[in-house]
Amino acid sequence: MWLYLHDTKCRGMMIFLLWTSRQMYMVVETERRRWVSKDGDLKEESCSGLICLVENKEDVQKVHQFIDRGLPRHKGIFAKLVKESKWPLDGPYAIFPHRTQNDKDAWLDAAALNALRRMGVVVSTPIT
Repeated sequence: MWLYLHDTKCRGMMIFLLWTSRQMYMVVETERRRWVSKDGDLKEESCSGLICLVENKEDVQKVHQFIDRGLPRHKGIFAKLVKESKWPLDGPYAIFPHRTQNDKDAWLDAAALNALRRMGVVVSTPIT
């Protein structure tokens, strides 16, 4: 999925479905703007993502359409979108901080962990 925000440049969106032992979740993040500061440090836009409980393909399509229609109007800010629009599903959703993963050896992306924790899912490191 592609999204046009702020400077009308095309930005990617990552949408994935994640299954736990009991539920299925849809996680959505927008591509963040990056730039190099005057000091030469790589900077990244601060933003949030969205996670919601979905039960089937129809739920996924409803959320996708909801985001596609509304997120550009709200400048990519999920919190504004869900506050000012009618959420299309009966199930819960949450806004989560979208942070860069600092641990290159991490088994799961930091944003995914933040998203799952917002929905009350306990995540433990897999045993290998």
